Amino acid sequence: MIWRFIYNLAWWVIAVFGGIPLTVYSLLYKESLSDRLGLFRNTPKNAIWIHGASLGESGMSLYLAQQIKKISKIPIILTSTTVAGYNKLRAVFPECESVHLLPIDHPLISKFVMKHLRPKVLIIIESDYWLNHMYYARKYSASVIITSAKISNRSVKIHKFFPFYFRSLWKNVDMIFARDKHEYTKFTQTNLPEYKIVVKGNLKIQPIKLKWKIAQPTDRYPIITAGSIRSGEQKNVISAFEELKKSFPTALLIIAPRHRKEITETEEILRKSKNKYQRRSINRDIATDTDIYLIDTLGELIYFYDICHIAIVGGTFANFGGHNPWEPISLGKPLIHGKYIENNLILFELIKNAGASIQIDAENLHSTILKLCKNPELLNSISAKAINISEHLGKTGMEYARTIIDIIEQSD
Repeated sequence: MIWRFIYNLAWWVIAVFGGIPLTVYSLLYKESLSDRLGLFRNTPKNAIWIHGASLGESGMSLYLAQQIKKISKIPIILTSTTVAGYNKLRAVFPECESVHLLPIDHPLISKFVMKHLRPKVLIIIESDYWLNHMYYARKYSASVIITSAKISNRSVKIHKFFPFYFRSLWKNVDMIFARDKHEYTKFTQTNLPEYKIVVKGNLKIQPIKLKWKIAQPTDRYPIITAGSIRSGEQKNVISAFEELKKSFPTALLIIAPRHRKEITETEEILRKSKNKYQRRSINRDIATDTDIYLIDTLGELIYFYDICHIAIVGGTFANFGGHNPWEPISLGKPLIHGKYIENNLILFELIKNAGASIQIDAENLHSTILKLCKNPELLNSISAKAINISEHLGKTGMEYARTIIDIIEQSD
């Protein structure tokens, strides 16, 4: 109780001294003041309320909402903390549904919204916890659920100094569905009762439907797509490919650096090499004599994973924590990665244990790729395992949807 009092006192101070600046800020950034004040229009009562913080979480909100719609007619409210997330929701979700910016967590506003709408359940994606929204949602009979839940290492450390705040927070949560065992362990370190937490899966892992396709060059084998390549990894990938060309003259490397700076670095390396290369932004078609195709555009990597025979995920050979391997795996591509995988540790381990990926050191890139390319049966076997694990993991959204509907039916 004392922590909620302190928290609300802070909101009153913000309202008194920051009201005008915050209003100007909202207008400048084209926010809806009526939404921020909880004055929703044409919003269904007794709905399922799904909230995600920003752009990435909004994508997960949409996915979950779409799965729920397949099995339930309960209306859905979607909210986002940021304008970018809100715009994504408005662009994708059907017009008949209710999409809003998240109201300010001031106690009067939060109480008004929850009392007026009385949602059946408040679903929070990942970690955007707002104490008053959670408190008043439960007060007015809603279940509060955290899905695909995660908690930062920083928050776990903060808990050691402010354990009472976390206790007051967890009191307002009915269930936390952690995205993996690693997050489960971190939650238990914050005095969260273990009966409130279950490992359920990651909503970022969604079946992928390509909006369009790139024609695969039929005269090129093997095609290697190296995605999200980071500084220090380019030379290893390019050197491995140059060795591969000695055995497979028709080989093609598609390389997609992660950031603009790394695109510049990669092109500088290519200029100094003997490879014939093209840039995606200049040459939309891959020429027959091109050795390396440099992806310097945004949002297109998945289409080049789609046409490759082998995928390499960057950020894993240099210490960057590893980028998400889901896109190539969901397309059934055999995956090669390094040892730095802590950012997506559980997903990498699931994929590796399923036999759909190979973890190696950078100096073994050439020998590993060569072994796979010389053994089509092995390549096809790994691809089949990638498809199997992706189909299994891709069911997470529907499992969440069924669990949420069960919770609602049990509470009615």
